[in-house]
Amino acid sequence: MKAIALLVTVGFAAQVHAAEPPASDYGSRADANTPGRVVKLDAGTRNVNVHDGETVHFILDDRRIDWNFNTRTREAVLDLKTLAPEGMDVGNVRIWVLANPIYQG
Repeated sequence: MKAIALLVTVGFAAQVHAAEPPASDYGSRADANTPGRVVKLDAGTRNVNVHDGETVHFILDDRRIDWNFNTRTREAVLDLKTLAPEGMDVGNVRIWVLANPIYQG
């Protein structure tokens, strides 16, 4: 009986760990007219560095994602598809959210 309980616990922990945090853990959608940095993506884009607190307008062909980064931690790494609207293919782009330099010593 203890073995079954252990397996259930390990299985649950693996599912929780595998789940991608929701987009809200990384900030919120920004208005397209909000001032911010424009990042044009292409098929070769694999990584983009942004700063916590920064508004970024990702443009891929005629589609865009407008995002204001505000992470729960000082730094984070996520897939752009986490922020993309459902059904929008953005490839395998990783976003590296760095600590805001304003708050560094």
